[in-house]
Order: sequence, then C-alpha cells, then structure tokens
Amino acid sequence: MNTKLSFVLLLTALFISQLGYAQKVRSMKYRNGNVYTGEFDERTRQSGYGTMIYANGDIYEGHWVKGKQKGEGVYKYASGGRYEGNWDDGKIVGNGTFYYANGDVFKGVFTDGDNQTGRGTYTYAKGGKYEGDMVNGMPDGEGTRVWPNGATYSGQWKEGKMSGQGEYTYASGARYVGAWLNGKQHGEGAYTDSEGQTTHAIYENGKVVKDLDVVEEPAMP
Repeated sequence: MNTKLSFVLLLTALFISQLGYAQKVRSMKYRNGNVYTGEFDERTRQSGYGTMIYANGDIYEGHWVKGKQKGEGVYKYASGGRYEGNWDDGKIVGNGTFYYANGDVFKGVFTDGDNQTGRGTYTYAKGGKYEGDMVNGMPDGEGTRVWPNGATYSGQWKEGKMSGQGEYTYASGARYVGAWLNGKQHGEGAYTDSEGQTTHAIYENGKVVKDLDVVEEPAMP
C-alpha cells in the first residue's frame, strides 16, 4: 500500500474516531482491488462514514447506507474530476457541485447519476457561464448565458440552443429581442444597433426575409 493511500485511510479512521464510532471502524480489501476504511453494519456492508479507494484510482469519501453511497459525499476521479454533494442508492442525486478535469464547474441539481437536470450554474474554464434550467446536461428551458467577450443571451433554450423568445446583447452593445430557433434568429424580432436605431423584421435562419418597417403601397385596383 503506497504512502498516499495509507494517509487517506488514516485520516478517515481519525475522523470517524472523533465522531465516537471508533469501535465500528476497520479496513477491508475486496477481491476486485477496492479498499474500504470506515463503518460497517451487522452484515458487513458499508454503513455510516467511510472511504472507498477503488482499484482504478477513484476515491469516494462520505456517507454510506447498506453498502451504497447515500447522503453527503465527495467522489474524486482518477482522471481529475471531482463531485461534491448528495448521493442516493449509490448514485449522484440532488444538489451538488461537479468540478471537471478541464476546469469547468457545474453547481446545481443532478438526477440519476451525473446527469444535470434542473436549475444550475455552469461556469466555463475559458470564461463565461450559463445559469438556468438544464435537461440532460444541456441548457433547456429558461436561462442566461454570458460569453467571454461580454455578449449575453437571456431567454428560452432547447437542447442546448437558443430557441423560443429571448434577448441577445452583442459585445458591441447592439441588441436583438425576438424569436429564435436552433441558435439563430427565426421569426419576428427587433434589432437595435449600437447607435440606438431599431428595425423590426421577420427572420429565417438568422437572415432578414421581410422588413416590417417598410410600408407597402396597396395594389392598384
């Protein structure tokens, strides 16, 4: 057992000892290579507080019930990511924070594993963030996105793209308010340039197809 592993197990044992559970604490190495140090129930299942060091290098430290993670816990991935938050029946469920290996961070609601579905805030390592509704890890519903260049969009989303009604403010200060579909202006909207001049138009796939500010003369009888 390496020095790092021994140190983690020792810290876990000391923490539980301070809680008054020292008589229940012991270590067990399983055939698959996993090593658990913590509390057990009468059927030798992980129950209470403990640390599992998995054979692949992942580490979970937190609460267990009947051999499964339940309650608050921290899971550190050997690949570099980390989750801190709630667990239920061995799965990430409820409120928590996921720190990705690339530096991105999501804080919000998880369902059935690391699936972000609910309200949350996703902060990008390269700058900018999204705050709002998520479905299956993508913006879906009402939300606001801020880009590194200062541009912002606030409105409706569908499967990770701006779809529905929303307001997009460009880094230049110009603004578009209106309908969107699959990330592009689509439908009726108003564009206000950086000088404050506003035009109303019908858009299709991001392009103006009809200027609503132009008054058409009635046809001659």
